[in-house]
Amino acid sequence: MKAAVTNEYNETDLIFWREHAPFYDLYSTGQDGDVAFYVEEAQRVASSVLEIGCGSGRVLIPVAQAGIPIVGLDRSETMLSIARQKVAELAPEVQQRIHLFAGDMLHLSLEKRFALVTIPYRGFQIDNLYGDFQRGLFRSGGQQVWVARKR
Repeated sequence: MKAAVTNEYNETDLIFWREHAPFYDLYSTGQDGDVAFYVEEAQRVASSVLEIGCGSGRVLIPVAQAGIPIVGLDRSETMLSIARQKVAELAPEVQQRIHLFAGDMLHLSLEKRFALVTIPYRGFQIDNLYGDFQRGLFRSGGQQVWVARKR
């Protein structure tokens, strides 16, 4: 799969993720039942999934283990490095279902379209992203699934 992505992190973001990525899985555990929810949604569409903000693979890996091909995108190379380490420990048939890319969701250009695009655990809570996000990541009739939190 070809992907054209850019990563427009500022230096403060880069420093934050380099320092916090090794501990992320310890303090960022998601919400009760969220992984099962995303796995069920992926199984329901039974087609390739794009997970934006895949981080260390907390949701991505269980989706792949459930038999669904998944593409993960994250802005942090450090988080993707952790995800790659986890993926390397999986069975080969699960590894083949996972494709990881570094980049920013607003500057993503993939040849492929997806039946399901997910943004688990607050990755979408950035102002003014919704319109930009919808600019063609979905195949006809595709759907979006993300979790939002009240402030």
